[in-house]
Parts: sequence; structure tokens; C-alpha cells
Amino acid sequence: MLRAGALALGCLLLALLLGLARAQRDMREEIGDALDAARMTALLSTLGGQDDAQALAELRRLQPTSSARHLHLELRDAAGQFLIAAPQPPALAAPVAWLVGAHALLFPPPASQAVDWELPRPDGGRWQLRLVASADREQREALSNWAEMFALLLAGSLGMLLLMRWSLRRALAPLQPVLAAIEALEHGELGAMQRLPLPMPVRELDAVTRALKRLAHSLAAAEAARRVLAQQVFSLQEDERARLARELHDEFGQRLTALRADAAWLQRQLQHELALLGVVDGMAEQCRLIHEDTRALLARLRPLGTAQADGAELPTAQLRQMLAALVEGWSGRALEVQLEWRDEPSAATHEVLPAALALALYRISQEALTNVARHAQARAARLRVAFERGADGRATALLWSVEDDGIGLADAAVAAQQGSGLAGMRERLWALGSELVIAVDSARSGTRLAARLPVGGAA
Repeated sequence: MLRAGALALGCLLLALLLGLARAQRDMREEIGDALDAARMTALLSTLGGQDDAQALAELRRLQPTSSARHLHLELRDAAGQFLIAAPQPPALAAPVAWLVGAHALLFPPPASQAVDWELPRPDGGRWQLRLVASADREQREALSNWAEMFALLLAGSLGMLLLMRWSLRRALAPLQPVLAAIEALEHGELGAMQRLPLPMPVRELDAVTRALKRLAHSLAAAEAARRVLAQQVFSLQEDERARLARELHDEFGQRLTALRADAAWLQRQLQHELALLGVVDGMAEQCRLIHEDTRALLARLRPLGTAQADGAELPTAQLRQMLAALVEGWSGRALEVQLEWRDEPSAATHEVLPAALALALYRISQEALTNVARHAQARAARLRVAFERGADGRATALLWSVEDDGIGLADAAVAAQQGSGLAGMRERLWALGSELVIAVDSARSGTRLAARLPVGGAA
């Protein structure tokens, strides 16, 4: 705005200077015209006693400068032949000539006016003198002045527009990263908004950017609070599972052990009662199966055992064993599951992971395989776990995926909102700062679920 104002002021000052210069030139020309008219009058009063040649020379000498702007002299002899003809007006530039023609067409100039008199000669003859006031010359001069001022105004306007365009583009250039940050905010990327530079060159844009930064900060705080709340919800769920596991172990386990002991006593007492012994053997076998099912249920309710306490850590080797046991639990069923554990051979065998991360990985694997078995109509599935490691060799992230050869998903977004377990998996991963990626390949059957889980707050 300051640049545009400075340019406008410069144009006004230039127009003022040019106007003053034009006024000074016009004053000099008017004074010159007046002096030329006075000289011509004085000369004409002395021509009566001069011979023709001398008088004609005097008039021709005066003609180039006399009345050059608006008056011109014409001289005819007694026979009507021109001795001095009116001078031709100078050629005009094409734009000015076009302007003069348009003005003459719209506003026809008045007819030229003249003053005629006779000049007696010594031989008795008479010359015809005519002073002509040319409106055409006045029109040319006025329009030329107007064209100059219009050209100056046009140049100033164009310069102002160019300067305003440049200033506007320069001022709004930071708007592009702001729009990109807003688009990133739509996809949940709050960091892009915080990376916007301050201050902005435009006051209004600076205010908008600061407001967006405050909004992003508030959203980040709210999201962090939601993540903590989600983690607390999942922690409460695991605590409830652990309580159920303890009650099953303490109450149901003791009674089941007593039943198995009674069945064993009956088996010993009924060695000779074969009919009754068969029934007792069946009871003992059912007790054994119930005991194994209960142990499997307890393992699913509390897979980490004592390591499930808050803040505890779990060796990666134990996580691998847990996942292998999970995969083994599907053996003998219609679904064939394989575990693919990818890690560097030189990785430390005593490496540990946060128990919450290990438990989340186990739960999403459990839910994913259950979904495959229930909904995918698949014959095979693969559970894959790989490690990302930093320059120091420490794990920075776990790369998890489950893929199958089933019928796939018609609409992954709709499936994630339905009760197929995907929503719970997505929520659990989100609470850990990760995201569930659902990939459906149209070239082949099946679905692939994948996620990258940061280790220890690594981004």
C-alpha cells in the first residue's frame, strides 16, 4: 500500500512538473506570437514606399516565425497569384493524428477567420494581404497537450497496477504454505501448521496464521488428551480381563482341580466295575479338556502374565513366543496361519519393548486373525512383524501386517465403521500414535492390514 501511494504521489508530482513546464512554454510562445504580430504590423506600415522585390523579401523573412502558432500570412499580387502561401502544418504522430481526426469528426472546429486589406504598390498596382486565424492549429496544439497528459496518466496507472500486482503477489506468497498447512490439518497433520513462519508480511494474514497456530495447538492438546483417555480405556479393559483371569484361576480352577482329583479316585476304586469305569473315564477326560480350555482362556485374557503391569517391559523374544503360540492356536483349523518374524540377526537377544506396545501388537494380531477366520473366507493368512532400527541399532518402530487370500473388502472405509473389529483395531493403534492401513488389491484376492508402531515415542 505504501509503494502504491508513493508511486501515485510520484505520478502527481511528475504531472505537476510537466504541467508547469508546459505552461512556461505556452507563455513564451504567446509572448513570441504577440511580438511577431507587432513586428508584422510595423513592417506592413513601411512597405508602401518600398519596391516589390524589397517588400517581398521583408515579408518572406518574417513569415517563418511570424504567427507560427495560430496566425499565418497570405500574399497575392494584382493578378491573384500567390506570392506568399500559407505554410503547411507539421506532420503529427499517428496516435495524435487519429485523435485529431476523431475530435474533428465529433466536434467540428469553427471555420478559419481572416482579415484582408490591400497594399498599394509604387507602380500603381495593389497586393492582397490576408492574416488567417487557424482553428485547426489551435486544435492540434490543445489535443497534443491533452495526449501528453493522457500518456503520462496511462503510464502512471499501468505502473501503479504493475506495482500493486507485484506487491499483492509478494504479500500473498505466504498464503500458499498456509493453504498447504490447512490441507495437512484436514488429514490430521498438526505439525505443518506449527511450522508456518511468523511474522507474515501482511497484518491480516499474520493474524490468520497466528489464529491457525493456536487452533492447531488446541487440537494437538485435545488429541493428546484423547490418546491418553483411549489408553486408559484399553488399560481398564486389560485390567478387567486380568481380574476375570484371576477369578477363573482362583475359583473355577480350584473346583476343576477337585473334580479331576475325585474322578481319579473313582477310577482307582472302580477298577473291577467296567461299566462304571467307562463313565468315570469319560468324566476325567472332560475335566482334562475343560482344564486345558480354561488355561487357553486365561492365556488369552492375560497373555503377558505378570509383565502386564503398567510401566513394565517385555523381551522381544517373549513377544515372538506369544505370537507363535497365537498362530499355533489356529493349527488344525480350516485357516492356515504363518508367522513371519523379520529382524536383524545381530539384534540383541535381551532387547525389551514397552509392555503396552507388546500387548497392543498381540491384541491387534488376535483381532485381525479372528476377522480373517470369520469374514474373509480365506484359506491362508500371514502375520508379519519387522523392526525398524536407528543408526545405534535400537528399534525405533515395529512394522506389523496381516494379509490373507480371502474375498477382500468391497469398501474398506465402510468396513472400518462396522462391527468387524477394524474400528477397535484402528482405535487401539491411534492411541499409540499409529494408523491402521487397509489395502485391497484388485489384481488379486485378499486384504492386507498394516501399521507402523513407534517404539518409545519415536516418530
